Amino acid sequence: MNDNSLLEARPEHANNYHFLRFALATAVLLSHSFELLGRLDPFARLFGPGNRLGATAVAGFFLISGCLIAASWERRPHLPTYLAKRCRRIVPGFVGAFLVSVLVVGPLGGNPRYWSEFSVGRSGKALLTFNAPVTPSVFLGQLCPLVNGSLWTIRYELACYLVVAALGLVGMFRARWAVLSLTVLVLAVYLVQCPTGILELGQGEPLLNLLVPVPRLLGCFLVGVCVHLYSVRFTGPGCWIATCAFLVANQFGFTATQAAIPLAGGYLLFAVAHLPSRLLRAWNGWPDISYGLYLYAWPIQMLLVQRFPAISPMKLFVASFALSILAGTVSWYGVERWFVRTRPRSGGLGSDPGGGLRLVPADRAFVEERLGDGIESMQQAVPLGVGDLEGKGLGRARVGVNGQGRG
Repeated sequence: MNDNSLLEARPEHANNYHFLRFALATAVLLSHSFELLGRLDPFARLFGPGNRLGATAVAGFFLISGCLIAASWERRPHLPTYLAKRCRRIVPGFVGAFLVSVLVVGPLGGNPRYWSEFSVGRSGKALLTFNAPVTPSVFLGQLCPLVNGSLWTIRYELACYLVVAALGLVGMFRARWAVLSLTVLVLAVYLVQCPTGILELGQGEPLLNLLVPVPRLLGCFLVGVCVHLYSVRFTGPGCWIATCAFLVANQFGFTATQAAIPLAGGYLLFAVAHLPSRLLRAWNGWPDISYGLYLYAWPIQMLLVQRFPAISPMKLFVASFALSILAGTVSWYGVERWFVRTRPRSGGLGSDPGGGLRLVPADRAFVEERLGDGIESMQQAVPLGVGDLEGKGLGRARVGVNGQGRG
């Protein structure tokens, strides 16, 4: 590897996905701080009104997810295990945020008839279908009177997980060209969709609203899958080329810019993900609160805008960021980690007959999530000492004690 090369895009390497997820969630929060007050966010001001920072950050989430989830399937192509692992990571946090939004934030939304108009059936249906909460009218007079306008992406994330499983079951991962062809097709559909202006939810019938985001989000997700399948190598010159390509595309309007986001933008995103930076990788030692930050930022911002109607976008960002950090921390420690860090059924430590130390499967699920699904197969021994794990910020992850680990 030459001096200009960065790490290959393989999840088993040390990476900065932990930092990037937090940065992307913060970008969504920043974008909403402007949009909820009727202002253009800084990214939209710079690159055009249609190119919103929040939507671009969500695309980044799906790019990263595609790469990591494809690696997860290839590492353990067993459907029940795969689905259970994916659900443990995303569903508990979603359910917690949904219930808080409906039962706590909704009643605070300024509608005195909230409970008399509340429908358990409609809310239950939305919960079971992983949709955004359906509530009586709340936050009347605000630009986006929704109790939680961020939860709508979760159903598409879960749908993309099913796409990976389907591709793996039919053997398309062994034919990379087929996945690449599908990616090009989906992105082409999205680019055809762009000039129509039908890109936002709420502009058509329910079925149309459901299908509108699919080409963009699935396209980004599949680009991430291709990054994993082709083991793309990211270089310094490549980053310069990607940056120039994005800036040039932006001069040709909205459609060209949207095409550049998953391609040129994706290249830059994965380059940062595998940049050998101690500062960025230090984030691996912190709790993964990015998911909770994303889930709770919207309702917190809505309550702040209701309480302080004249608040400025940057003051809203600072206040909601601090409160969302707290909410994300509570979500991680109170809900999410208990489903990721499941206890082994046997009740004992995992041992490796061949010597060395081995993580038990239940703890491996936790370790994989903290390091971006970046651990070798569960069937292989992992010669890590307790000091190694603590040095990576894995806290109380348990290891067997059969043999000597690295100091």
